[in-house]
Amino acid sequence: MKINSSYAVPLSAERLWQAITDPEILKACLNSCYEVNRLDHGEYIALFHIKIGPVQNHYSAKLKIIDSNAIEKYKLQVSVKSDDQVTAEAKADVRLESMDEDNARINYSAEIVVYGPLAKIGALVIKPFAKKQIGYFFDRISEQVTKGR
Repeated sequence: MKINSSYAVPLSAERLWQAITDPEILKACLNSCYEVNRLDHGEYIALFHIKIGPVQNHYSAKLKIIDSNAIEKYKLQVSVKSDDQVTAEAKADVRLESMDEDNARINYSAEIVVYGPLAKIGALVIKPFAKKQIGYFFDRISEQVTKGR
């Protein structure tokens, strides 16, 4: 399943990059997330309790930033597990572009593969859920940065 979009964020591209690589800001901005830990440079683990359609469970998501050209572009790999079984994997190409000194646009294109019970729900539920989560994240990120987090 493919998802792509872009969001304008009232932060400079540099400040947006700092925010999306800060575990505390990530935790505050990821819906239903209760913990984020940095494992290594560019690698994080996030813990969630989420309900997607009829499926409710605890999930861990391993996020890894690869092929990073720092502020301008990077690739993101995500592997989501529940009960030690992979339930989803995603690869995304992400670009941050400065619109002006205080505003940036983030563009992404992602390919998501879903397994197990989530796969049975299908793209009609998963795709809108994923888009809603991404929108929630970007709505919250500038708010968290301006709070001084």
